[in-house]
Amino acid sequence: MLKDQVIIKDRKTNCVKFSTGESWPHALRKMEVCYWLRNNGYTYYTEANFEKGGRADIVVVHPEEFIIEVLHTEKLSNILKKKDVYPLVDIRVTRTAEQFKEKDIL
Repeated sequence: MLKDQVIIKDRKTNCVKFSTGESWPHALRKMEVCYWLRNNGYTYYTEANFEKGGRADIVVVHPEEFIIEVLHTEKLSNILKKKDVYPLVDIRVTRTAEQFKEKDIL
C-alpha cells in the first residue's frame, strides 16, 4: 500500500502542509487541489516523504492511490525523474499556468 511507504511522523491526513521554498502560485494550487480532493471523499497527505527517498506534493491514499505534483517553475522532465524514486503508482500533474481542472488529476 502507498500509505505504508509514506513517513507519517509529522503528517496528518487531509491537512495541507507547505514547504518554505514554495511560491504562492504553487501553494495556492496545492490548496485548490486538496480542497477538491477532500470535498470528493479522497484521503491524502501533502509534502509526503517516502521511505526510499523523495517528497511528493500530494499523495492520495484512498479510495485510489496516486501522486499529484504541482508544476509552477519545475519542469516536467524533473517530474519524470521522480518516477525512479517514488513508489510505483501513477504520477499526475497539475500546472499553475492553467486553470485547475479535476480531469487533470483523475
